[in-house]
Amino acid sequence: MPGYVMDRRGWTVIDCGMNSAETRAVWDRTFETTLASRGVGDILVTHGHVDHVGYLGTLAERSGATVWMSLAEYLTAGLRITEPEERTAEQANIWLAWCGCPTDEGETIIANRIGVRSNFVPLPVQYRRLQTGDSFLAGGASWEVRAFGGHAPEMITLFDPGRHLLIAADQVLSHITPSITVHPGEPYGDPLQEFFASFDVLAQLPADTLVLPSHGAPFYGLHERLAQLRSHHEARLDQVEATLDTPQTAYAVALMVFARAMAGSHARQALSETLAHLNYLQRRGRVVTSLDDNGAARFART
Repeated sequence: MPGYVMDRRGWTVIDCGMNSAETRAVWDRTFETTLASRGVGDILVTHGHVDHVGYLGTLAERSGATVWMSLAEYLTAGLRITEPEERTAEQANIWLAWCGCPTDEGETIIANRIGVRSNFVPLPVQYRRLQTGDSFLAGGASWEVRAFGGHAPEMITLFDPGRHLLIAADQVLSHITPSITVHPGEPYGDPLQEFFASFDVLAQLPADTLVLPSHGAPFYGLHERLAQLRSHHEARLDQVEATLDTPQTAYAVALMVFARAMAGSHARQALSETLAHLNYLQRRGRVVTSLDDNGAARFART
């Protein structure tokens, strides 16, 4: 759910939740209490996933606040909302066939992907752009803006050098690992490399930085957490590579590596994350790719 920072213009809201009955009830109570005497001046959206931006259009209209986002996140969130369902399904069908996914399983995955749309409202027609190197004023401080890839194409994070505070969004979480997934429109994408690249930048922040993540409680130990996340994905890379003694489709590898998720409602995320690890290995020469007679990509150790 959202975070708040007080400033002379009013509150700055960091993210706004998805469009759901629960979110609407929270915002109704907030307008009746916290925002009754001072409104919202700015809304900063860290990235375009539904739990961060789904309610944005309604909140911006209700508050009259200025909306701040990165270019890539504004465009990708808008595409999720406005792209015709037929095109979304076509793109997913082509991607799933390329991954070697059976048709019946693919239908469930496509329905899940399209169903997320109900948790979005249309975005505001205008916004203010944020990118790495910008400064963002809120709470009496000038926050350093850094944008990172990995979990999202251009996720915004904010760092206050005076107080050593990092608003980390989903880039660094305390208790779970952010999902690193390949978008169906970019099947050869390498988001894991982008995620690793962010560690090199974040590791330069002070060791006593207090991390304020989008999910979970604030925590200290940024450097240790970055090392844990890197170790987790390096172990996952080894696990994925170990399945490739013979050529395998991304779908077959996902069944071996993420068996429980593939059997449940998170099959799309599990398949996308499997592909992210396969693509990372392929880009670094540890894996080769070929197409079988059905047009599915098959991955094998070099």
